[in-house]
Amino acid sequence: MKENRIIFARVRYERQRLGAKQDEFGRLIGSKRANYAAKELGRVPWNYSEMVILRDYINANLPKDEDRLTLDVLFYATSVPNKERKLKHSSA
Repeated sequence: MKENRIIFARVRYERQRLGAKQDEFGRLIGSKRANYAAKELGRVPWNYSEMVILRDYINANLPKDEDRLTLDVLFYATSVPNKERKLKHSSA
């Protein structure tokens, strides 16, 4: 039987936008990279404390002029809006 999984696209998008690797976000929540990757892919469930840690870290590192993200936006949105899909890379 094929199980339905939610891919946490917004969490992945924000992590990549901050230039962070999966192992870095894994360390934030006390997890190995493989376990963190499984969470991003929806194979392993997030617990509430992990969601709060990541939300707080992401919000602390967003530009000051951007709205703070909620748990709903990060973990329960099913997609990333088109206008936000392209990652901004500096040419430094």
